[in-house]
Formats: sequence, C-alpha cells, structure tokens
Amino acid sequence: MEVGGIYLLEDEASAQAYLAGPIFSQLKATPDLQNLTIKVSDIAENFSQITRAPL
Repeated sequence: MEVGGIYLLEDEASAQAYLAGPIFSQLKATPDLQNLTIKVSDIAENFSQITRAPL
C-alpha cells in the first residue's frame, strides 16, 4: 500500500516539531505503515504561482 500527503508548514522548525510530535509518533507506531519515507523540501514557488497558492 502506498499513501501520501503534503503539508505546508511555516518553517523548517515547524516541520521538525510536527515530525517529533504525537500525531506522527502514532503513525510511526502503526503496524500497517511500514517503511515510512519522509521528505521535507522547500516550496516550489514557480508551481505555487501557477496554482495561486497563498504564499
């Protein structure tokens, strides 16, 4: 099974806090979710302009 999600957070510190927090800890502890892959990246501003993202 493969699932995904995109989260827009204020900054790198907020992203790290989310990953260290209780919600993500529960995800990591779920037996059905093996081999989690996490990618933290910057905003692709050129694509965000196309989709009119509220930056």
